[in-house]
Amino acid sequence: YNPDDLTNLNVVSSDTNTDNEDVNVNGQNGNESNATSSSSSSLWDNASLPCHPPARVGHISVVRNDHLYVFGGLLYNEKEGVFYMEDAPFMYRIKLSEDEFRNDNEANTSANSDYYKDVNVVDGEHYKDDIDGNQNNTNTKDFVGQQQMKEKVMIWERIMPNVKNPPQVMASPTSTADDTTPPRPQDILNRGEVRGGYWEKQDKLIVYGGLHVRDYQTLTGREQQADYTLGDVWSYDFKTDTWEMISSPAWSMTASMSSSGKSKKRDHPGDRTSHTAVVVGDELVIYGGLKKVDTFLWDGSTIWEQLDDVWIFDLNTHQWKEREMAESMGRAYHSLVGWETGNVDGLLEGEGTVIASFGGYKTITDPIDNQQISYVYDDTLVTFPPPPTNDTSTSLWFLATYEGVEVTIPTRLEHTAVLSKAYGNMIVWGGRYRLTSEIHGVWSLNINGADSNVLYMIRGDDDDVENVGVAYVVLFTVM
Repeated sequence: YNPDDLTNLNVVSSDTNTDNEDVNVNGQNGNESNATSSSSSSLWDNASLPCHPPARVGHISVVRNDHLYVFGGLLYNEKEGVFYMEDAPFMYRIKLSEDEFRNDNEANTSANSDYYKDVNVVDGEHYKDDIDGNQNNTNTKDFVGQQQMKEKVMIWERIMPNVKNPPQVMASPTSTADDTTPPRPQDILNRGEVRGGYWEKQDKLIVYGGLHVRDYQTLTGREQQADYTLGDVWSYDFKTDTWEMISSPAWSMTASMSSSGKSKKRDHPGDRTSHTAVVVGDELVIYGGLKKVDTFLWDGSTIWEQLDDVWIFDLNTHQWKEREMAESMGRAYHSLVGWETGNVDGLLEGEGTVIASFGGYKTITDPIDNQQISYVYDDTLVTFPPPPTNDTSTSLWFLATYEGVEVTIPTRLEHTAVLSKAYGNMIVWGGRYRLTSEIHGVWSLNINGADSNVLYMIRGDDDDVENVGVAYVVLFTVM
């Protein structure tokens, strides 16, 4: 991949993924599958292909061994104006390296590589066009073989992974009687607004929380859409293509009294959506999001509570621990990257994970007219582990600033960010403000590189009017 040569990838599309198959969550195409006996190769050897994922939002993607994997997300019904989920928690992948496009007998196929000019999909049937323009029906295996004769043609695959039965399945603590019954246990894995990351040491994808949506009929016969926020942790083993719940959605409140005067201490972050999450070393870190608190009876819309907490999940011990923050920085639809503790001049820090969050929005209530006001941010917030003094230590939020930059990144939410391990740059792309057309460019901030010139200042609480909605000089454009 050459970053200076940006081209549109030639991806084979298909109408075969209409999601009307008889799929069982514990198997593929209606057949039961044992999560411990099926191998990764057997599932992908029998994958549906070509089978691209339908357009979606709120999914998660990860690159592993030259493959791009995509899981979860919400699809949009333009006619009804509602979001919905796929029928089952499918896993999609597409190979990004050129060896995907050649078969084992490369010498023979190279000689015939110019025979097929194009491949079309007509009413779900695969056709091949020869050099004379004649159209001939072919089966899927022939179709894939033809693609392997052609260089730089990318093919999506889809499988129904194995899913281990959760140790316990509980209803969402935020569901109400108006939502009727909670999601079935086998549907809990399937979700949108998926957040997590790749656990490189164990070769697993880790996801936490998200949103489960479904339609239901009220007592008056009206169709409504129910939102269920989730608070469980799942791991996907790439070697066995198996999902396993490693932390249940149940959470409890343990009474305690700290020196700061807080009377309750939770041992679990609880359900949420629109949050951010990142895997750093052996830790999953989550920050912010929205919690469902109620449903308006007259229109079925959801009432949300803004969250501002930071939690760390130990992937080895499966235990949660909250990072107490000195200031309240509620955010939703923001981005998050993280790295292990480094040396930063002038900052007192302990050992652990550093996280940096950019953008997002926060909703507050106007004290005068009780109306909801949403602020969209363009600041980069960084927090370090607290000094190793005692268990009651709190961490500060720092504002990352950069001097001498005239053009900065626009305010946004619903964007993505990644961290370059090689250079320590935080890369931000996409999202929206009011409209997606207001967002442009790919932006970079050297936040953890050896030659980083980022300056840190303590960020005041969001309740401080001077800090609300203020644009800060943070990032500079690279494209």
